Amino acid sequence: MGPKVWLCAALVSLPTPLLAQSARFADRPPVIDLHIHAPMAPGSVDESLEALQSRLGRIDSLNIRAVMLTGVPDVLHPWREILEEHVTVVPGLLFPCIEGRAVMHGRPCFEHGGDWPDMAMLRADIEAGRVQAIGEITTQFLGLSPSDAAFEPYFALAEEYDLPIFVHMGPAFPGVAYPGATNFVVPNYRGAAGNPLLLEDALLTYPGVRVVVVHAGWPRADEMVMTLHQYPQVYAEIGLLQYSDFFPRAEYHAFVERLVRAGFADRILFGSDSALTDGVEVGIDAVLEADYLTEDEKRAILCDNAARFLKLDERTCR
Repeated sequence: MGPKVWLCAALVSLPTPLLAQSARFADRPPVIDLHIHAPMAPGSVDESLEALQSRLGRIDSLNIRAVMLTGVPDVLHPWREILEEHVTVVPGLLFPCIEGRAVMHGRPCFEHGGDWPDMAMLRADIEAGRVQAIGEITTQFLGLSPSDAAFEPYFALAEEYDLPIFVHMGPAFPGVAYPGATNFVVPNYRGAAGNPLLLEDALLTYPGVRVVVVHAGWPRADEMVMTLHQYPQVYAEIGLLQYSDFFPRAEYHAFVERLVRAGFADRILFGSDSALTDGVEVGIDAVLEADYLTEDEKRAILCDNAARFLKLDERTCR
C-alpha cells in the first residue's frame, strides 16, 4: 500500500465517537474546528492537560465532531491522546520556529533545537499516523513567503503523503515585531508575507496539495477571492477574526461576506484559533448570526466543507 493510499485510509477510518450521539444535539449544528492549539507558551505539559480536561465539556455542548489540533511535539501528542477519546483529531505539526521556540509565545519546539522539523523524523511521524497535517505553518513570522525555497521540501512531503497544509496568512498581535508586545519577540513578522497570492508558485509546483489559508489572508479579501477562484485546492479558514478584542464584529462580517458574495461559501472553513476555550462558541455564534448566509451555508462553513477537505467519513456532519 503506497503512502497516499495508507494515509487516506487512516483519515477515513479515524474514530468518530460523536456520530452515534448526533440526535442529542438537535439544537446545535455539527462543528469541525480546524484551528485548535496545544500550548505554544512554556509550561508544564501535565498542567496543560489538566486545563484541557476542564474544557472537554465544550465538545459535547457545542456538538464538535472533529478538530485539527496543531502544536509542537511535546504537547501535541499528549493533547491528542486525551482529545481523541472524545472527538476525531487530525494532528498537525506547528513550525517553523524562531531560535528553537514557537512564534509569539516561546515554547521550545524540537529536541534538536532547530527551527524546522527533521525530515526523517517527520516522515516517520507521518507514516506512524502521529502527524496527519502540515501546520500551522508560521513562515509569515519569519517574513517568508510560503513559496520560499525553505518550505518547498514540506510541500513535496505533503504531496507524497496527501497531507493538507495549513498556512498562517493574516494578522498577529498588534506590534508583534516590537520588543515587549508579546511573550517572545518576532522581529521578522511582516504583514506583506500574509498575501494569499504568495502561495501561487507553490500551488503551481504542487497542484495536488490541499491548502488552508489560516485567517483567510485578512485583510486581503480581494486577494483571497482571487486565490480561491484560481486554485480549487485552496480553502479559507476564518479563525481569530471572530474575536471582538481584535476586530469589530462588523469587520468580521464584511470580510466573510466578501468571500461569500464571490461564490465561495463552500470553501470557507470554521476555526476558533483557541485551546478549546471560549473562542469556540464565540466563533460558532458569529457564523450562526450571519444574515447573509443561508442555513445550508452555515452548516457548510461549520462542518461540511471541512469534512470534505479533510476526506473524513461522510457521516461526520450528520
